[in-house]
Amino acid sequence: GEYSGFLKAEGSPYLVTETLVVPEGKALLVESGVVIEFVSGAGLDVQGGSFAVDGTSQKPVVLQPAPGYGSWNGISITGQHSAELQNVDIRGAEIAIAIENGVLELKNANIENSVQIGLYARSSAVDVQWSKFKFNKGVSVWASNDAELSINSSEIFNNHIGVLAGQKSQ
Repeated sequence: GEYSGFLKAEGSPYLVTETLVVPEGKALLVESGVVIEFVSGAGLDVQGGSFAVDGTSQKPVVLQPAPGYGSWNGISITGQHSAELQNVDIRGAEIAIAIENGVLELKNANIENSVQIGLYARSSAVDVQWSKFKFNKGVSVWASNDAELSINSSEIFNNHIGVLAGQKSQ
């Protein structure tokens, strides 16, 4: 269902049993130390809203499958608002992050064990810094259809395919 507001460490871990939707004009802010666990088939869908993850190196935000469940859907971001994720670990998603027609800043992220794709960008501007993409079973980073992707001071290793750049991507 629809969700916006703050996710605080004191209520963590959070169990997500259906896809959370952040609608146009709303925001979801996640503070450091939060753990969010998803059942299979659930995910986070930012539909024109704002999304910010503010982890720290000592207390990263963790998004992962709930115990006893397989992969979860991942994070989908669409629309013109920007998303900012820092000090975040995203584990075991089908597609960890998919962004279309938006702007994403990804800093100090660990994206691992994705089933299909670690980061997929389509017609978007994405800035990745100090991040690691590892053990992803499909494509680690995929830029498609006019995506502008900047990756600096990051590591991409032990993935099936490291980086895939599609039509008109930079």
